Amino acid sequence: MGYYQCSNNTCTCRPQSVTNLLANGGFDGDLSGWFVNDSTSAKGYSSADAEGCMGSGSLLVNGGRGDIEQCVQVTPGKSYNFGFKYKQSTAGSFACYVGYFAGPTCLSTDQIDSSPRIDSSTVGSSWQTYTLVVTVPDGAVGLQVLCGSAGMANMDEFYVNPSGGF
Repeated sequence: MGYYQCSNNTCTCRPQSVTNLLANGGFDGDLSGWFVNDSTSAKGYSSADAEGCMGSGSLLVNGGRGDIEQCVQVTPGKSYNFGFKYKQSTAGSFACYVGYFAGPTCLSTDQIDSSPRIDSSTVGSSWQTYTLVVTVPDGAVGLQVLCGSAGMANMDEFYVNPSGGF
């Protein structure tokens, strides 16, 4: 479990889909590709991986102020699959939003719409899956994934994909 392939006593983790628009959605070794906006260091890398793959990990959110975010370019009117895996010991430990922007860099002054709050009351030690199909509104060319936290949760395998999942 947790490995994509093994040969010559070396195993590699399952890579994310080439059509996943997010960079490092599986947090392979670090949080690169994501902007961490949190002065309290409550958002960080954890070695806990949704598939149990050594060398990969997850985002650990643990209260604090701020968020973690990533912006990708999208096509107006097009539908995308959005999703991630998570586990939390307390309901409502995280909250995520998908925002739509008139500019490709997702500047706050360019925001034209956003999804409802994405959170969950499912708790436990096993990984859960969240999925949603989003349709980009007219005029939007940037899509931002933004997640914050009120408690402790691990999050992994994020994707924004026009033709599949992670």
